[in-house]
Amino acid sequence: MAIVPVRVRMRNSIKEVVTYAFLDPGSNVSFCSSALMKEVCGTGHKMKITIETMGVPHTMYTYVVEGLEILSLDGLNITELPKVYTKDRMPVSHHHIPTASDVRRWPHFSDVHLPHFNADIGLLIGNNVPDAYTPRQVRTGPAGSPHATQTALGWIAWNVIRNDRSRSGKEDTLAVNKATISAIQEVEDNRKLEKLVRECINYDFPERTIDDRKEWFQEDRRFMVVVEKSCRLKDGHYKISLPFRSDFNLPDNSEVAVRRLKCLEKRLRRDSKLHSDYNDFMSKIIQNGYAEIVPIKDLARADGKVWYIPHHGVYHPKKPDKVRVVFDCTYHGGITNRHSPSRSKPNQQPHWRLIGFPTRECCSHGRHCIDVSPSLCSQR
Repeated sequence: MAIVPVRVRMRNSIKEVVTYAFLDPGSNVSFCSSALMKEVCGTGHKMKITIETMGVPHTMYTYVVEGLEILSLDGLNITELPKVYTKDRMPVSHHHIPTASDVRRWPHFSDVHLPHFNADIGLLIGNNVPDAYTPRQVRTGPAGSPHATQTALGWIAWNVIRNDRSRSGKEDTLAVNKATISAIQEVEDNRKLEKLVRECINYDFPERTIDDRKEWFQEDRRFMVVVEKSCRLKDGHYKISLPFRSDFNLPDNSEVAVRRLKCLEKRLRRDSKLHSDYNDFMSKIIQNGYAEIVPIKDLARADGKVWYIPHHGVYHPKKPDKVRVVFDCTYHGGITNRHSPSRSKPNQQPHWRLIGFPTRECCSHGRHCIDVSPSLCSQR
């Protein structure tokens, strides 16, 4: 079978999953497994489709996923898939995957490399994805032998047939695949009812049209302009500039931060285990580059651009051996929301997390610039 390992992700996502893709040129539709859709955080509408296989119609419920992308293992080639339908499992098994031992038997496959992964077969790619089939190089041999093509996804071995028996001692199961969608019907029939209800409400109460969307305030618009202009992909992570106001001036909260630090110091002196765990945590974020020493020239700054974030440690009842450091980002230190240095996020937007905030912080190791990592600490 023509089965090749690929990397799969949703469009504009950095989460990728390695899976095997089965290339079925006899099908004019593509499928992915339900498990793969969940792994890449894909979503879709539930549908009822009728598939014809060898002329026999078969009706099934499925989800339509859009925005799937497949990449070669080296990440250099990206192929966008059209609409993909979910299925519990693909019509092939791991026994059908060509291996290195299969191609070693053929001299014309000497430069064909077939990597092996412990992964599921999560994709069926039909002939509606021509970029996945287009050959860049071809390796052929004598009559009756298999051939291989190098595509954007990598080397694919075709017509590799095993004549040996399976592990159970029985002859291998023969697979015949051909999928053609002959009918599509949305399961969510209540959409029609919802549309009728909306039209009825809008007709009776035109001053309160429920289809109207909320408009953003000017502050919200400026916030989104900052996000859109500064958003960039760097080292596999999306980064945006903090939406600071141009005229902000932070008060000096060093005294409050020192008081909080002294309270933390008393607690650490009383609890040797907390002191040890806290010390390990702070050492770890410094070693990993999440914290750096503040330059000496910045220690005496008085331009209103310095802010100290207090922190403390807590233990989860189910994880008594691991301290969880909480950076108290909700501490205002005398700043009202009206005079906050950062712009508030639009009400229609999901919750935002302030990650990577360069702060001047007092800690047990002196003054450092903390780059907050979500895997190492908590915020509130």
